[in-house]
Amino acid sequence: MCAIEPWEYEKDYSPAWRHVVRHFRWKQELEELAKSYVRHTLQVPADAAIPPFITVHVRRRDFAGMCGNVPREECFAPLSVYARRVREVQEELRDLGVEATK
Repeated sequence: MCAIEPWEYEKDYSPAWRHVVRHFRWKQELEELAKSYVRHTLQVPADAAIPPFITVHVRRRDFAGMCGNVPREECFAPLSVYARRVREVQEELRDLGVEATK
């Protein structure tokens, strides 16, 4: 759903994100499958609660064309930057009483 221009999912004003996608609900089977992958990845037993965790979706391959003539290592942030940002989010969550160590 685009209101003003094509491909506006990327824009902060996108009605698709603000008014439509946020109301998406997933089938129970799909949610359970996702939880099983999370449990496996975080090594959480099936009968235990999944703890708070932080995920980072690092896109590189599909964005490489956006770099133009800039070398990839200069175009993309190094993993150390992502690690630092995760630590910052952990600190913010800790201030709210949430411990996300995974």
